[in-house]
Amino acid sequence: MTRKCFITLAVCSMAACFGEAPLANGVYAVVKTGPSAEQARTGVDGERVMKYGGEYFALDASRFVPLILAEPPKAAQDDRGFTMLNVKLAPEHAKRLETFTREHLGGRIAVVISGDIVTTYKVRGVIRDGEAKITRCDDDACRTLLLKLTQPSEAKP
Repeated sequence: MTRKCFITLAVCSMAACFGEAPLANGVYAVVKTGPSAEQARTGVDGERVMKYGGEYFALDASRFVPLILAEPPKAAQDDRGFTMLNVKLAPEHAKRLETFTREHLGGRIAVVISGDIVTTYKVRGVIRDGEAKITRCDDDACRTLLLKLTQPSEAKP
């Protein structure tokens, strides 16, 4: 009698493989980075470690600003030919974004869409009225962000 063995491989995101729900679309504070998940981890409750590029980011998943837009993002080109974005959050999240950017002024934030970090930025100023101007996209991350935000299935929380 011959036995046949079938091996089924499943592909999943890190969050799904470890029983964690994917992060909601939003803006998260970067607490620490490192070359490995272990080196990025801080051990603080509410932390989520995710890979972006060749680096691992520990994000504060307990406090974030949902990425729910009041209107479609507006794109323009800067003088280097890179995409800049003007993004306006829904009014109910504008004050939350102002508080968040004030608390993280000078720090890094990560934009998460569909459970993945799409881009990271340094907070250079307090964002009032929910209107953010995203610039300095050296790797043209603004273009990627624009595409993600304008895909209906991607832009929902």
